[in-house]
Amino acid sequence: MDEDKGSTSKDELSCSYYIQRSMALLQRATIEANKDKEGTSSQSTTNRSNPSQSPFVQQAVTSSSQSTTNRNNPSQSPFVQQAVTSSSQSTTNRSNPSQSPFVQQAVTSSSQSTTNRSNPGQSPFVRQLDLPSMMEFRRQFPGLSKPKSGKEMQKKFLPKRSKPYERFVPKKAKPASPWSHNFVCLASTNSPTTPNAEDLTELNLAGLGKKRVVFTDKNGDHEHVRYILEEHYPNLKSQDGAFMLSKAVVGGVGERPLTPLLALSSGYTVLQIKEEAKTSLVYVIPLNSDLDKTPLDVNNFQNHDVQLVKCHTCQKEVPLISFQNHKSNCKTTEFEENKEESVADTIQKLQILFPQHDKEYLNTVFSGSIHINEAVEKILKEMNNLEHGNKNLLEETDIPGGSGNNDLVESDSSNSDHDSLPDSGVGKKIKDQKLKWESFKRRNLKKGHVLVKINRDTILLSTMTLFKRGDIKNISIPPEVKFQNEDGIDATGPRKEYFFHTIKSFLSGEKNIVLFEGREDRKVPVHDTDLLASDFFYYAGKFVAMAFFHGEIGIWSISPCIQEYILSGSKTAAIALVEAKDVADSETQSILESIKKACTEEDFADLNGEDGISSLLNAAGFVNKMLGTKTKDQAYQEILFYEVITKRREELDDFRRGMNEDFQLVNFVYKNRSLQSKLFPKLKDFCFSKEQIINCLSTPPNLTEKQITAFNYLKKFLEEDLNNDDLVKKFLLFVTGYIILPAKINVKFFTEGRKKYYPDPDTCFNSLTLPLDYEDLKDFKKRMDTVLDVQASGYGRW
Repeated sequence: MDEDKGSTSKDELSCSYYIQRSMALLQRATIEANKDKEGTSSQSTTNRSNPSQSPFVQQAVTSSSQSTTNRNNPSQSPFVQQAVTSSSQSTTNRSNPSQSPFVQQAVTSSSQSTTNRSNPGQSPFVRQLDLPSMMEFRRQFPGLSKPKSGKEMQKKFLPKRSKPYERFVPKKAKPASPWSHNFVCLASTNSPTTPNAEDLTELNLAGLGKKRVVFTDKNGDHEHVRYILEEHYPNLKSQDGAFMLSKAVVGGVGERPLTPLLALSSGYTVLQIKEEAKTSLVYVIPLNSDLDKTPLDVNNFQNHDVQLVKCHTCQKEVPLISFQNHKSNCKTTEFEENKEESVADTIQKLQILFPQHDKEYLNTVFSGSIHINEAVEKILKEMNNLEHGNKNLLEETDIPGGSGNNDLVESDSSNSDHDSLPDSGVGKKIKDQKLKWESFKRRNLKKGHVLVKINRDTILLSTMTLFKRGDIKNISIPPEVKFQNEDGIDATGPRKEYFFHTIKSFLSGEKNIVLFEGREDRKVPVHDTDLLASDFFYYAGKFVAMAFFHGEIGIWSISPCIQEYILSGSKTAAIALVEAKDVADSETQSILESIKKACTEEDFADLNGEDGISSLLNAAGFVNKMLGTKTKDQAYQEILFYEVITKRREELDDFRRGMNEDFQLVNFVYKNRSLQSKLFPKLKDFCFSKEQIINCLSTPPNLTEKQITAFNYLKKFLEEDLNNDDLVKKFLLFVTGYIILPAKINVKFFTEGRKKYYPDPDTCFNSLTLPLDYEDLKDFKKRMDTVLDVQASGYGRW
């Protein structure tokens, strides 16, 4: 088998050799065929009719027989003879290179090449292209005769030409590409947070505020940044380059803290600002001095990017952003198109908002076709007049959050109060409310107490820790409050102070933890997934219920639509009370104003092209639509409802669940709507005049001359020094531990000879004890100012 394989390989080599040999013979036959074309043509026809007569076939047979002979006698092989001959010739050629056939062949080829260029017809390549011969070759050897195009033949045989000289052309310098971004220039050197909508409007009128700043060179250095910013904000020139760039903290809405952008030693560059700010607004803060916020005159607006419009009433040009305020103050008011609702639709919505009132009552209060917000305000005003129609009766009773803070569970004193009230009209309603509240507390109040140790400096975190750790499980049990490092004993005084300051921390925040945001009396829950995951809103709801149940202290400044959702749990009822004032984020307020003012196709095209507006519309559910004249009202409402209610629904549900979990406080207040103003008071409910405080002062009978003098000093101090609401609240916190004016403030006096230098409050009983050794009124005011500064918050004895 091995010998057969070896012979087969040798046969293959022999065949390949003779195929090459046949090609050479074919070339020679082609040359001869050119001399006598007719003979060749007839011979080719004969060969096709009798293939055995073909010289190629005969040569192949002869080659095959020779191959067999060579295998039997290798010495007779032409390969061996050729190798011997080539070896001898190679030796001869090395001694005499001129005799080498290769050299001779090269000389012959050179001469032939020169002849072929002068006479192309004599070239073998041209002669080789004889059509009959090529066709015969392709028929017999189809695998070796692949036709080639003329271009390929030229590339293979013709010499390459050098490329012509190309003149060097320098590249043109590319112009600097611009980059634009939104900036807000602030006026104050001390600006820790982002401005609200009102402050932003004021800044815009002063030539500051929000602008689209275009940097002509995106690779610009600090000088380029300064030049462009001063060009857009001319007031910045007064700072001589001293400004700081900041951006808002990521997450949350409303007035967010500002963090400075990283500044290099060479200052700010455009690329650095682009990388640091990304898509956030960049706030420019002056460093040398505050910038002027005076509104610009119309003549000065030409140097600022402010759009002016003409008022048809006074024929003056005013800024577009302040046109609405100008129109309201103009002499002639323009006709405004009001969308009025039918009486039946309004009554139906009012029944949802006020289920305790029947349809006849709502028809009596509501007459005419007006907006539902006006109808709600009218009904609430009627309810408020009903509750406060008899001031003397309210002072005698202890409705939660009212002017008294006595314990309503004591049945003996409460029964006497009930008997003193009339049995009809306002007195009967007050009597029924008091009885229901007392009965509710009596049913749910648990005996005992829960010790609550609180760190005043971290009152919000300490409270959340107590709930999360399980130290406060049942809020029906009264808490006994103990402030760390303070000696006060809780007889309702520290408890009231604890309730007040904790709820205040919910609204104002503590260490970057803020549960509510927005304007005064329009607070809404903060949308924060981290606070949700930590159950902060659930525990905050439990705490508000505990504060109202045990101290008649509610959470103030909450938006009416949020109050309605907490009490009813109905999104439909809450949405009916939503207003633009409830939107806490200043950027969203600006977007709503832009949508409201848009009226032309160019305005809507600009709004549709802004990524921020598109993202907000998609989040609000306004998808697959474009802003236009017919859709802008729907888009406005969708954004409004989403920002106030829908986005914060999880926080509201947790807060409501916490308030309603232990003793169903939410359900009770929902059925007794007169308590809503006590559970959710407004800031105006905490505003008291110094005359009201003086009228609440009560002294024991038969005062001595020194006691009369000290009491007169106190009244003089209240009349002359309590000049603002903050001082009034500080005095109330000092005396009562809360900012609600009680029915009575007991003024007592130290006995003569007892060394007491400063006035001493007792918040548990709303009393103030005065020393008697004052030199004059100036001395009294000095001591009183000292204790108000030190003891308005906290416990101390002197």
